[in-house]
Amino acid sequence: MITIESYFKFNNEFVNACDYNGVLPEDDNHLDGAIILIINGTPIITLQHWDYVIVFWRFIISEISDTLLQKETKVGFPDQPSEIKFIPVLGDRVLIHLDDKKLTSVDRKELLKAITVAAKTFFSKLIELSSNKKDVYQNQLTIVKTLEERIN
Repeated sequence: MITIESYFKFNNEFVNACDYNGVLPEDDNHLDGAIILIINGTPIITLQHWDYVIVFWRFIISEISDTLLQKETKVGFPDQPSEIKFIPVLGDRVLIHLDDKKLTSVDRKELLKAITVAAKTFFSKLIELSSNKKDVYQNQLTIVKTLEERIN
């Protein structure tokens, strides 16, 4: 089972992005937050790995769109030295490393589907919340939907 959730961080408090109904800051590229990734009960990315959440989602989608996790894929965190690495292995599985520490393996297509579902949810929420960047988030949502079509 794969769990992926997005959070915003305001005043040192995390709020699930799905539950947030406030206003986004003008400089949302520097909006603190986190992406939680838990695979079969193993925490991969936690709230401790908070960073610029919108930029991090863009990095994830960009890198995965390029490789579909069929070759080694590295996604750096926007404002810290950490990186998550996806390494394909036999049987259409992917090993997941965070900062070169092997954490778990998972079915590649299952992971890709979970990422696209979570990304669609996140960017749809940004479209709902945004007053001046709906077109930017709509573009990201289109990229995610194209990625989803390539997976299926």
